[in-house]
Amino acid sequence: MYLDFQVKIPTESAGITRKKIKGTTYIYYAYEHNYNTKKGYTVPKNTTIRKCTEDDSELMYPNTNFLKFFPAEELPETKGSAYRSGCLRAGTYFVLRKIIAEYHLDEMQGDIIGKNNGLFLDLAVYSIIAENNAGQYYPDYAYNHPLFTDRMKIYSDTKVSDFINSITRLCQIGGAVESVLGSAIEEEDIPKLIGFLKRQEANGKFFSKAMQKEPVANTEEV
Repeated sequence: MYLDFQVKIPTESAGITRKKIKGTTYIYYAYEHNYNTKKGYTVPKNTTIRKCTEDDSELMYPNTNFLKFFPAEELPETKGSAYRSGCLRAGTYFVLRKIIAEYHLDEMQGDIIGKNNGLFLDLAVYSIIAENNAGQYYPDYAYNHPLFTDRMKIYSDTKVSDFINSITRLCQIGGAVESVLGSAIEEEDIPKLIGFLKRQEANGKFFSKAMQKEPVANTEEV
C-alpha cells in the first residue's frame, strides 16, 4: 500500500540504498543480514520502502514497509492545503450540521473530546454519508466533502487510526469503571472520580501501586 504524503528519507547509515528503475529512484532498506559461508560475506535482505520524489532527492513517498521498519519516524498529521477537490459534495453535510447544532452535539462532544472534536464529528458524519467506518478510506471522503476540523484540515489515515484507537481506549476505561459501579457514569460524576483518584494518590500512591505504575511527582491533595 502506497501512502500519499512525503517523508524524509532515512540516512544511508541506516541500511538505505537507492536503485533507479526506468527513470524512477526507489528506496530500499536492508532489514536483515545473513552470513553466506560459501561466499564468505554477509548478504542483506532488502525491501522497498517506496520511491523518491521527483523534485527533492531527500524526500520520498513511503509505503507500509516504511511504517513497519521506521515506526519512530515523524509522519505528517495533515495533507497539503492544495489537496482538496474543486467541487465539494455539501448537501447531506449541511443537513447533518444543522442537526448537530440544534442538539448542541458539537458543544457536548467538545467538552469530552477536546481539540480533536472536529475530527470526531467528521468521522461520525463520514460513517453516515459514506455508510462506511473504515479509517483508511476517510481521506478520500475528506477530499471532496466539507469538514468540521479547523480550516477543514484533511488528516492522514495514520492520524485517523491513532485517534480512533485513543477513543477506543477511553471507552474501555469508562466501561471498566461502570462495570465496577454497576451503573452509568454521568457528566457530573467525572470530577468526583478524578477527586477520588487524586486522594488515593495523595494518601499513599494507592492508585499507582494498584496499577503498577510509577507515580507522578507533585500530586495535588484534594
